[in-house]
Amino acid sequence: MNKIIEGGYAKVSVKESTTSGYPAVHVLLYLNKPLKVKWHEKSHTYRPDISDPYTKKILGSLKNLNDWNSVSPIWGVGFIDIYGFTKDRLSFRGYANPVNYIAKYISKSLDVNKIPELKTCKKVSELPEKYRTAVWTILNNLIWNSQTWVISKSFREALNKLKETRNKFKGNWIHVKTVRINDPFLYLFMGYSIEDTRKIISSLPLQIT
Repeated sequence: MNKIIEGGYAKVSVKESTTSGYPAVHVLLYLNKPLKVKWHEKSHTYRPDISDPYTKKILGSLKNLNDWNSVSPIWGVGFIDIYGFTKDRLSFRGYANPVNYIAKYISKSLDVNKIPELKTCKKVSELPEKYRTAVWTILNNLIWNSQTWVISKSFREALNKLKETRNKFKGNWIHVKTVRINDPFLYLFMGYSIEDTRKIISSLPLQIT
């Protein structure tokens, strides 16, 4: 990615494992030069739009564009799935945003006292399948001496810039009194004349719900 992505990027990476022990890395990228994305109604997600030459170049370096689920040329095992996010569409699989989605891995833990199988099993494959992902994730991180979560310095800096921008353009909100549909003030405020306002109110039903 360092070689092919123009303008640089900031990242959050989460190293998880599958139930069989293979790596399943989640990477959230904040791109200085964003890829073009388009909305897919079937999956309700944004996906890269390869009609854009730069997006096609980046995507083609990461996967075989002729087969979405093909083995990645740079990964070797399994495939790479890529989603895009926009300011107006950050939700992902029931989570408010992609950060929340990958943050679930922080809370994964194993309590030996609550999982008796951990004391007796000799192989991970002997564990109930629902525990294997967590066990493999912990074991692989121990073997490779790596952290489950890594947030780059550039990603933290990018978040600070977004916060500064949000505060800079923050709107000024004021409280106003609620008005009923038959309140003359509502129509006068909208620019209606006094005469038109009277006509509108007189045409309304006597009981307003």
